Amino acid sequence: MRVAPGNDNSLENLWAEHRSLTQQTQDLASEVHHFYEEVRQELRAISHRLDRLQAAQTVTPTVLPAMR
Repeated sequence: MRVAPGNDNSLENLWAEHRSLTQQTQDLASEVHHFYEEVRQELRAISHRLDRLQAAQTVTPTVLPAMR
């Protein structure tokens, strides 16, 4: 089983690879968190726009004269 690059499975290299993977995982978690926040902000903005659009469409209905 190859764990460290270059088949160098010394304890020092295994720990170095572990630290590298840990950093990559933390970087990915940070990117996912930023993406989540951006999506959340966009959904709030869309919801706000839809609320305003719905309020604009529910203005007092126009009364039309009866047809004779």
